[in-house]
Amino acid sequence: GAGWENFTETFELEYKNKGVVVMDIDSMKIEEVIEHINMLYKKSQEEGLSDKEKEIQQKLRRRYIDNVKRNFRVQLDGIELNKK
Repeated sequence: GAGWENFTETFELEYKNKGVVVMDIDSMKIEEVIEHINMLYKKSQEEGLSDKEKEIQQKLRRRYIDNVKRNFRVQLDGIELNKK
């Protein structure tokens, strides 16, 4: 391979109250993803987001949505159909 198999993209965000936060979205706990989504939303309402922050926001939302879909699929797979 080209060495990209284990490649993870990290992002840096700067928050007033937290300073610079480095994140690897793919390996974050879902609670952290939600926390960052909420902080970015708040920042967007108060002062707006840079293009980089908007990009990170989209990646966080995608990660959250993928997690919800995966959990839903696991639940569906766990349901046994009652055959008559």
